Amino acid sequence: RWLLVQVEPGSCDAACEERAWLLRQIRAAQNRHVPDIGLLMVTAVAPEATVVERVRALDPTFRILGGPAADGLRQTFPGAADGGFYIVDPEGNIMERFGLEADPTGIRKDLRRLLTWTVRD
Repeated sequence: RWLLVQVEPGSCDAACEERAWLLRQIRAAQNRHVPDIGLLMVTAVAPEATVVERVRALDPTFRILGGPAADGLRQTFPGAADGGFYIVDPEGNIMERFGLEADPTGIRKDLRRLLTWTVRD
């Protein structure tokens, strides 16, 4: 599966939740490829249970990891200290990184191109 990853430099506040909604919209816009795309949020601070519930209400497949347990994973993403969005291919390669203030249309278009050109066995 491809992954759309949202890395937050701190805790998940209202702006973080809005970005999660945008990530869900980017995934939903991929039409027939939706089952091929997972959603992952990685935060520097462990999210509160209410935040996890609200994000999962957006999309129940959203996986959320945070705090010290996710530090190792966070460090694998370049620029994680500043946060960002990442497109990760099924092999675990980071294909692209976008800043947290990136235009979601650009992320959607780039993901569409990557999915279109992926060879399936």
